[in-house]
Amino acid sequence: MANNKTDSNVLTSAARNSSSSSDSSTDVSVGPYPEDKLNTLMNKCWTDAIVKSGVGFGIGFLCSVLFVRRFWPPLLGASFGLGVAYKECERNLLSLTECEPIFEVKGKRIL
Repeated sequence: MANNKTDSNVLTSAARNSSSSSDSSTDVSVGPYPEDKLNTLMNKCWTDAIVKSGVGFGIGFLCSVLFVRRFWPPLLGASFGLGVAYKECERNLLSLTECEPIFEVKGKRIL
């Protein structure tokens, strides 16, 4: 009986953790080391770049097949996707490095 209770507690906590990990926010709390956070953010950046450039290429390919019959629409769509992914990655990395401003250095007030 006690074993069934602990198993159900483990399952409910695992379900709770999996539902909270599906959140797509930029709050990264992986481990105590900054390298872990940077590694997670860089993995997210690469994944975003691949997905968004692929979607842009696909939309450009559809437009190319339906309207223009040239090769530049897929390239333009992939470029837009890479640009959006780059901007989002830059924003996420800057939010990782934000820190409080220092108003005192060695006991002397700066401002």
